[in-house]
Amino acid sequence: MPYDKFKITDIQSKLNIEVRKEAWLKDTFAPFGEDAMLLRLLEEAGSVFLGSEKARSEFIITPVLQALRRKNEGRFAIFSGYEFTIDKKAALNGYCDFILSAKADSLTLEAPAFFVVETKKADVDDDAIAQCGAELYAAQLFNERKGKPQEAVYGCVTSGLRGHSYACKQ
Repeated sequence: MPYDKFKITDIQSKLNIEVRKEAWLKDTFAPFGEDAMLLRLLEEAGSVFLGSEKARSEFIITPVLQALRRKNEGRFAIFSGYEFTIDKKAALNGYCDFILSAKADSLTLEAPAFFVVETKKADVDDDAIAQCGAELYAAQLFNERKGKPQEAVYGCVTSGLRGHSYACKQ
């Protein structure tokens, strides 16, 4: 069963993870600072039909992640559409929309992986959150197996539209 087949009940029963709604993000964040390239790309995205996950991923999420990378030059790499098979027997396999890794100059995903982003076509639902949760669990295993365990791995499930995003922590 690939990541996108996970349900919240699978996260609880198969991965033994307690799933709960909890506020853990800060109420305020440091200003990101204006990024003219990002603003232009998002403005152009407004003239494109964004009816698929792929379109939203390419025209909204990718520019945002690239802007974040520009603001943090040399600090991380972005892997898009990455096949992330960690344990097929445990159903921890499939493709992740985006994985961020702390090894900025690598051509392959290296530990530590620290962020997962899943882009959805419509509203974010329990299934999307379960998919992200399974990917976060797999990222924790990946980091541990590579000898670089992390206290937390973060994730985001988004439709790319305002009010349709959720952050996750594993």
